[in-house]
Amino acid sequence: MYDNVGRELKKWAEFIVHVQTIPSACLGGFLFVSIAVESEKLLLGLLVGALVTTIGYLLARLSAIMLYAFGELVETNASTAKSAEELVKLMKGDVGNTVKTASTKSAVQTAKYEGQKTGVWNPNAFSHYKDNG
Repeated sequence: MYDNVGRELKKWAEFIVHVQTIPSACLGGFLFVSIAVESEKLLLGLLVGALVTTIGYLLARLSAIMLYAFGELVETNASTAKSAEELVKLMKGDVGNTVKTASTKSAVQTAKYEGQKTGVWNPNAFSHYKDNG
């Protein structure tokens, strides 16, 4: 139920736009017909109806944008947390049955080089990897 909450929030944001736009379009149409019929001013009715529909749509978009942005934030945060967790497991050597490939070795060597270059290298950080070369 709570898997992919960010994606669910983004879907709800899209749904809200449609749900809030329909009543504003109906109200705009009603105002157009009532002004055009009662006062016989077709242009004024069209203008008021279009204005109400447009404002309603823009307000619906504005409220949905905030929910969509929050959903995007949740989705991105979950992805970042998962990546950070995998990185911590790799650094601690808790990768389970994962085979340590040459690409992992080169990643460690690159991290070592970058760390030494910037002065933040901890020589014990990747001590569980054997350096065969």
